[in-house]
Amino acid sequence: MHGRTIAWLNPRQVPLIAAVADAAGLELIGAGGPEKGKATAIAQDLGVEHVDDLRAALATADADLVLIADPGDFATGDSRDDAAVIHTARERGLLIATLEPIPPTALDLAAGGWLAGTGRSRPIDAINVCPLARHSGVFQSAAEAMRHFSPCHALAIESWRTPVEGSLGAALFAAADLVLNLMGEPESIDAAYTDPAGSSTTPGETLRGLHGVLTANLRFAHGRIGSLIVGDHAARWNHSATLVGEAGRLCIRDDGFEWIEPGGTTRERDSHGSTPPTAAHAIAGQLIRILDPAAPEPAPTDHAAILALAHAAVLSARTGHPESPATVRQMAGAE
Repeated sequence: MHGRTIAWLNPRQVPLIAAVADAAGLELIGAGGPEKGKATAIAQDLGVEHVDDLRAALATADADLVLIADPGDFATGDSRDDAAVIHTARERGLLIATLEPIPPTALDLAAGGWLAGTGRSRPIDAINVCPLARHSGVFQSAAEAMRHFSPCHALAIESWRTPVEGSLGAALFAAADLVLNLMGEPESIDAAYTDPAGSSTTPGETLRGLHGVLTANLRFAHGRIGSLIVGDHAARWNHSATLVGEAGRLCIRDDGFEWIEPGGTTRERDSHGSTPPTAAHAIAGQLIRILDPAAPEPAPTDHAAILALAHAAVLSARTGHPESPATVRQMAGAE
Protein backbone atom coordinates (compact mmCIF):
# COMPACT_ATOMS: atom_id res chain seq x y z
CA MET A 1 0.00 0.00 0.00
CA HIS A 2 1.12 3.56 -0.60
CA GLY A 3 -0.34 7.03 -0.81
CA ARG A 4 -1.99 7.91 2.50
CA THR A 5 -5.24 9.34 1.17
CA ILE A 6 -8.19 11.34 2.44
CA ALA A 7 -11.27 11.13 0.21
CA TRP A 8 -14.09 13.68 -0.02
CA LEU A 9 -17.18 12.24 -1.68
CA ASN A 10 -20.92 11.75 -1.56
CA PRO A 11 -22.46 8.48 -0.31
CA ARG A 12 -23.25 7.25 -3.83
CA GLN A 13 -19.54 7.36 -4.68
CA VAL A 14 -18.40 4.99 -1.92
CA PRO A 15 -18.14 1.93 -4.24
CA LEU A 16 -16.24 3.97 -6.84
CA ILE A 17 -13.71 5.35 -4.36
CA ALA A 18 -13.24 1.93 -2.76
CA ALA A 19 -12.51 0.49 -6.22
CA VAL A 20 -10.12 3.36 -7.02
CA ALA A 21 -8.24 2.83 -3.76
CA ASP A 22 -7.94 -0.88 -4.45
CA ALA A 23 -6.79 -0.43 -8.05
CA ALA A 24 -4.26 2.30 -7.17
CA GLY A 25 -3.04 0.71 -3.95
CA LEU A 26 -4.04 3.75 -1.91
CA GLU A 27 -4.11 3.66 1.86
CA LEU A 28 -7.37 5.37 2.74
CA ILE A 29 -6.98 7.00 6.15
CA GLY A 30 -9.99 9.32 6.25
CA ALA A 31 -13.15 10.25 4.40
CA GLY A 32 -16.02 12.66 4.51
CA GLY A 33 -18.24 14.60 2.18
CA PRO A 34 -20.11 17.81 1.45
CA GLU A 35 -23.57 16.44 2.29
CA LYS A 36 -24.45 17.51 5.80
CA GLY A 37 -24.52 14.71 8.37
CA LYS A 38 -23.16 12.07 5.97
CA ALA A 39 -19.41 12.14 6.82
CA THR A 40 -19.58 9.52 9.57
CA ALA A 41 -21.56 7.05 7.46
CA ILE A 42 -19.23 7.52 4.49
CA ALA A 43 -16.18 6.89 6.68
CA GLN A 44 -17.80 3.81 8.25
CA ASP A 45 -18.61 2.38 4.82
CA LEU A 46 -14.96 2.80 3.81
CA GLY A 47 -13.62 1.64 7.19
CA VAL A 48 -11.66 4.82 7.94
CA GLU A 49 -11.73 7.84 10.25
CA HIS A 50 -14.37 10.42 9.40
CA VAL A 51 -13.42 13.90 8.18
CA ASP A 52 -15.83 16.75 8.80
CA ASP A 53 -14.11 19.65 7.03
CA LEU A 54 -12.37 19.53 3.64
CA ARG A 55 -10.63 22.86 4.14
CA ALA A 56 -9.23 21.78 7.51
CA ALA A 57 -8.03 18.50 6.02
CA LEU A 58 -6.23 20.35 3.25
CA ALA A 59 -4.63 22.69 5.77
CA THR A 60 -3.52 20.22 8.43
CA ALA A 61 -4.01 16.54 7.57
CA ASP A 62 -1.03 14.18 7.68
CA ALA A 63 -1.57 12.58 4.27
CA ASP A 64 0.00 12.27 0.84
CA LEU A 65 -3.11 12.87 -1.21
CA VAL A 66 -6.55 14.42 -0.91
CA LEU A 67 -8.95 12.98 -3.49
CA ILE A 68 -11.97 15.22 -4.06
CA ALA A 69 -14.73 13.26 -5.77
CA ASP A 70 -17.53 15.71 -4.87
CA PRO A 71 -16.34 19.26 -4.02
CA GLY A 72 -19.72 20.52 -2.85
CA ASP A 73 -19.36 24.29 -2.47
CA PHE A 74 -15.56 24.24 -2.35
CA ALA A 75 -13.89 26.80 -4.65
CA THR A 76 -17.11 28.46 -5.75
CA GLY A 77 -17.47 32.21 -6.08
CA ASP A 78 -14.73 34.83 -5.96
CA SER A 79 -13.48 34.15 -2.41
CA ARG A 80 -9.69 33.76 -2.35
CA ASP A 81 -9.73 31.60 0.80
CA ASP A 82 -9.97 28.26 -1.00
CA ALA A 83 -7.17 29.10 -3.44
CA ALA A 84 -5.04 30.05 -0.44
CA VAL A 85 -5.86 26.72 1.24
CA ILE A 86 -4.76 24.85 -1.88
CA HIS A 87 -1.56 26.90 -2.05
CA THR A 88 -0.76 26.07 1.58
CA ALA A 89 -1.51 22.39 1.01
CA ARG A 90 0.86 22.24 -1.95
CA GLU A 91 3.56 24.08 -0.02
CA ARG A 92 3.56 21.35 2.62
CA GLY A 93 3.74 18.61 0.01
CA LEU A 94 0.12 17.49 -0.15
CA LEU A 95 -1.12 16.34 -3.55
CA ILE A 96 -4.65 17.29 -4.62
CA ALA A 97 -6.67 15.32 -7.17
CA THR A 98 -10.26 16.04 -8.11
CA LEU A 99 -12.89 14.45 -10.33
CA GLU A 100 -14.58 17.84 -10.81
CA PRO A 101 -13.13 21.08 -12.22
CA ILE A 102 -11.74 23.38 -9.54
CA PRO A 103 -12.66 26.21 -9.82
CA PRO A 104 -15.87 25.46 -11.73
CA THR A 105 -15.84 28.46 -14.07
CA ALA A 106 -13.26 30.50 -15.96
CA LEU A 107 -14.55 33.68 -14.35
CA ASP A 108 -13.38 32.45 -10.93
CA LEU A 109 -9.76 32.00 -12.00
CA ALA A 110 -8.46 35.54 -11.52
CA ALA A 111 -11.21 36.74 -9.18
CA GLY A 112 -10.67 33.75 -6.86
CA GLY A 113 -6.90 34.10 -6.68
CA TRP A 114 -6.18 30.86 -8.56
CA LEU A 115 -3.70 32.56 -10.91
CA ALA A 116 -1.73 34.37 -8.18
CA GLY A 117 1.99 33.66 -8.28
CA THR A 118 4.52 32.89 -10.99
CA GLY A 119 5.61 29.85 -12.96
CA ARG A 120 4.08 26.63 -11.64
CA SER A 121 3.62 28.03 -8.13
CA ARG A 122 0.06 29.27 -8.68
CA PRO A 123 -2.74 27.58 -6.71
CA ILE A 124 -4.38 26.37 -9.94
CA ASP A 125 -1.24 24.39 -10.84
CA ALA A 126 -1.67 22.25 -7.72
CA ILE A 127 -5.01 20.94 -8.99
CA ASN A 128 -4.92 17.55 -10.76
CA VAL A 129 -8.24 17.00 -12.53
CA CYS A 130 -8.57 13.31 -13.24
CA PRO A 131 -8.92 11.31 -15.23
CA LEU A 132 -7.94 13.12 -18.42
CA ALA A 133 -8.09 10.99 -21.55
CA ARG A 134 -4.72 12.20 -22.85
CA HIS A 135 -3.05 10.68 -19.75
CA SER A 136 -4.62 7.26 -20.34
CA GLY A 137 -2.63 4.26 -21.51
CA VAL A 138 -4.33 4.10 -24.89
CA PHE A 139 -3.63 7.75 -25.71
CA GLN A 140 -0.02 7.29 -24.63
CA SER A 141 0.20 4.25 -26.93
CA ALA A 142 -1.31 6.26 -29.78
CA ALA A 143 1.02 9.23 -29.31
CA GLU A 144 3.49 8.15 -31.98
CA ALA A 145 0.70 7.39 -34.44
CA MET A 146 -0.83 10.81 -33.80
CA ARG A 147 2.50 12.52 -34.53
CA HIS A 148 2.80 10.77 -37.91
CA PHE A 149 -0.92 11.19 -38.69
CA SER A 150 -0.97 14.99 -38.51
CA PRO A 151 -2.04 17.35 -39.90
CA CYS A 152 -5.63 16.75 -38.87
CA HIS A 153 -8.46 18.80 -40.38
CA ALA A 154 -11.47 17.31 -38.55
CA LEU A 155 -12.00 15.94 -35.06
CA ALA A 156 -14.90 14.25 -33.25
CA ILE A 157 -14.85 13.56 -29.50
CA GLU A 158 -17.28 11.57 -27.35
CA SER A 159 -17.10 11.46 -23.53
CA TRP A 160 -19.64 9.45 -21.54
CA ARG A 161 -20.00 8.65 -17.84
CA THR A 162 -22.50 8.30 -15.01
CA PRO A 163 -23.14 10.96 -12.33
CA VAL A 164 -21.25 8.84 -9.77
CA GLU A 165 -18.15 9.01 -11.98
CA GLY A 166 -18.34 12.76 -12.53
CA SER A 167 -20.73 15.43 -13.73
CA LEU A 168 -21.35 16.72 -17.23
CA GLY A 169 -19.08 19.59 -16.20
CA ALA A 170 -16.26 17.13 -15.53
CA ALA A 171 -16.86 15.36 -18.86
CA LEU A 172 -16.82 18.73 -20.66
CA PHE A 173 -13.56 19.73 -18.94
CA ALA A 174 -11.89 16.47 -20.03
CA ALA A 175 -13.19 16.83 -23.60
CA ALA A 176 -11.99 20.45 -23.77
CA ASP A 177 -8.54 19.36 -22.61
CA LEU A 178 -8.44 16.82 -25.43
CA VAL A 179 -9.62 19.34 -28.03
CA LEU A 180 -6.88 21.78 -27.05
CA ASN A 181 -4.18 19.13 -27.12
CA LEU A 182 -5.23 17.66 -30.47
CA MET A 183 -6.32 20.77 -32.42
CA GLY A 184 -5.60 23.88 -30.35
CA GLU A 185 -8.13 26.51 -29.33
CA PRO A 186 -11.19 26.84 -31.58
CA GLU A 187 -12.14 30.27 -32.84
CA SER A 188 -15.77 29.60 -31.95
CA ILE A 189 -18.00 26.97 -30.39
CA ASP A 190 -21.71 26.50 -31.04
CA ALA A 191 -23.27 24.28 -28.37
CA ALA A 192 -26.64 22.80 -27.41
CA TYR A 193 -27.71 21.19 -24.14
CA THR A 194 -30.43 19.02 -22.68
CA ASP A 195 -30.91 18.05 -19.06
CA PRO A 196 -31.16 14.39 -17.96
CA ALA A 197 -34.95 14.37 -18.31
CA GLY A 198 -34.93 16.11 -21.68
CA SER A 199 -37.10 18.84 -20.22
CA SER A 200 -34.72 21.81 -20.27
CA THR A 201 -32.30 23.14 -22.88
CA THR A 202 -30.76 25.84 -20.70
CA PRO A 203 -27.75 24.86 -18.55
CA GLY A 204 -26.61 26.70 -15.46
CA GLU A 205 -23.77 29.20 -15.55
CA THR A 206 -21.10 26.97 -13.99
CA LEU A 207 -19.64 23.49 -14.50
CA ARG A 208 -20.42 22.58 -10.88
CA GLY A 209 -23.60 20.54 -10.59
CA LEU A 210 -24.06 20.46 -14.37
CA HIS A 211 -25.82 17.29 -15.53
CA GLY A 212 -27.20 16.07 -18.85
CA VAL A 213 -25.79 16.04 -22.39
CA LEU A 214 -24.03 18.77 -24.37
CA THR A 215 -23.18 18.77 -28.07
CA ALA A 216 -21.03 21.32 -29.87
CA ASN A 217 -19.65 22.25 -33.27
CA LEU A 218 -16.20 23.84 -33.26
CA ARG A 219 -14.51 26.03 -35.87
CA PHE A 220 -10.74 26.39 -35.92
CA ALA A 221 -8.33 28.51 -37.95
CA HIS A 222 -7.44 27.42 -41.49
CA GLY A 223 -10.81 25.79 -42.14
CA ARG A 224 -10.45 22.98 -39.60
CA ILE A 225 -13.56 21.72 -37.82
CA GLY A 226 -14.56 19.60 -34.86
CA SER A 227 -17.46 18.27 -32.85
CA LEU A 228 -18.03 16.89 -29.42
CA ILE A 229 -20.80 15.18 -27.49
CA VAL A 230 -20.46 14.69 -23.75
CA GLY A 231 -22.81 13.53 -21.03
CA ASP A 232 -23.07 12.13 -17.52
CA HIS A 233 -26.26 10.07 -17.83
CA ALA A 234 -24.95 7.64 -20.42
CA ALA A 235 -25.06 4.25 -18.66
CA ARG A 236 -21.39 3.36 -19.00
CA TRP A 237 -17.97 5.00 -18.98
CA ASN A 238 -16.31 5.41 -22.37
CA HIS A 239 -14.41 7.94 -24.44
CA SER A 240 -13.31 8.21 -28.04
CA ALA A 241 -11.59 10.61 -30.39
CA THR A 242 -11.67 10.36 -34.19
CA LEU A 243 -9.20 12.36 -36.25
CA VAL A 244 -9.58 12.81 -40.01
CA GLY A 245 -6.85 14.08 -42.30
CA GLU A 246 -4.92 13.43 -45.48
CA ALA A 247 -3.47 10.30 -43.82
CA GLY A 248 -6.95 8.78 -43.40
CA ARG A 249 -8.81 8.25 -40.14
CA LEU A 250 -7.37 7.62 -36.68
CA CYS A 251 -9.88 6.26 -34.15
CA ILE A 252 -8.83 6.20 -30.49
CA ARG A 253 -11.04 4.46 -27.93
CA ASP A 254 -10.62 3.34 -24.34
CA ASP A 255 -9.79 -0.19 -25.51
CA GLY A 256 -7.35 0.64 -28.31
CA PHE A 257 -6.79 2.59 -31.51
CA GLU A 258 -6.84 2.03 -35.27
CA TRP A 259 -5.29 4.03 -38.09
CA ILE A 260 -7.15 3.47 -41.37
CA GLU A 261 -5.44 4.75 -44.50
CA PRO A 262 -7.33 6.58 -47.29
CA GLY A 263 -7.62 3.37 -49.30
CA GLY A 264 -9.39 1.60 -46.45
CA THR A 265 -6.52 -0.61 -45.24
CA THR A 266 -5.45 -0.61 -41.59
CA ARG A 267 -1.97 0.86 -41.20
CA GLU A 268 -1.73 0.39 -37.44
CA ARG A 269 -3.91 -1.16 -34.75
CA ASP A 270 -3.38 -1.56 -31.01
CA SER A 271 -5.76 -3.30 -28.61
CA HIS A 272 -5.82 -2.78 -24.85
CA GLY A 273 -7.76 -5.92 -24.02
CA SER A 274 -11.30 -7.14 -24.55
CA THR A 275 -12.71 -5.74 -21.29
CA PRO A 276 -13.66 -2.05 -21.52
CA PRO A 277 -11.77 0.07 -18.95
CA THR A 278 -13.80 1.33 -16.02
CA ALA A 279 -13.83 4.77 -14.46
CA ALA A 280 -12.14 3.34 -11.35
CA HIS A 281 -9.21 2.03 -13.38
CA ALA A 282 -8.93 5.27 -15.36
CA ILE A 283 -8.85 7.35 -12.16
CA ALA A 284 -6.47 4.93 -10.44
CA GLY A 285 -4.05 5.01 -13.36
CA GLN A 286 -3.72 8.77 -13.15
CA LEU A 287 -3.39 8.73 -9.36
CA ILE A 288 -0.57 6.18 -9.58
CA ARG A 289 1.28 8.53 -11.92
CA ILE A 290 0.65 11.55 -9.69
CA LEU A 291 2.00 9.73 -6.64
CA ASP A 292 5.07 8.32 -8.38
CA PRO A 293 7.97 10.79 -8.08
CA ALA A 294 9.84 8.90 -10.81
CA ALA A 295 7.00 9.17 -13.34
CA PRO A 296 7.70 11.40 -16.36
CA GLU A 297 6.27 14.88 -15.99
CA PRO A 298 3.24 15.14 -18.32
CA ALA A 299 2.47 18.18 -20.41
CA PRO A 300 0.97 20.78 -18.05
CA THR A 301 -2.78 21.21 -17.86
CA ASP A 302 -3.77 24.63 -19.19
CA HIS A 303 -6.65 25.21 -16.78
CA ALA A 304 -7.34 28.72 -18.10
CA ALA A 305 -7.70 27.60 -21.72
CA ILE A 306 -9.72 24.52 -20.77
CA LEU A 307 -12.10 26.42 -18.52
CA ALA A 308 -12.47 29.16 -21.14
CA LEU A 309 -13.44 26.60 -23.78
CA ALA A 310 -15.84 24.81 -21.42
CA HIS A 311 -17.33 28.11 -20.25
CA ALA A 312 -17.80 29.23 -23.87
CA ALA A 313 -19.64 25.97 -24.59
CA VAL A 314 -22.02 26.47 -21.65
CA LEU A 315 -22.49 30.13 -22.58
CA SER A 316 -23.28 29.19 -26.18
CA ALA A 317 -25.86 26.66 -25.01
CA ARG A 318 -27.46 29.41 -22.92
CA THR A 319 -27.44 32.12 -25.62
CA GLY A 320 -28.11 29.93 -28.64
CA HIS A 321 -25.23 31.59 -30.50
CA PRO A 322 -21.59 30.69 -31.18
CA GLU A 323 -19.17 31.95 -28.53
CA SER A 324 -15.43 32.61 -28.52
CA PRO A 325 -13.14 30.91 -25.94
CA ALA A 326 -10.60 33.71 -26.47
CA THR A 327 -13.22 36.29 -25.51
CA VAL A 328 -14.06 34.31 -22.35
CA ARG A 329 -10.37 34.23 -21.41
CA GLN A 330 -10.22 38.00 -21.78
CA MET A 331 -13.38 38.45 -19.69
CA ALA A 332 -11.90 36.19 -17.00
CA GLY A 333 -8.60 38.06 -16.88
CA ALA A 334 -6.85 34.78 -17.68
CA GLU A 335 -4.76 35.97 -20.63
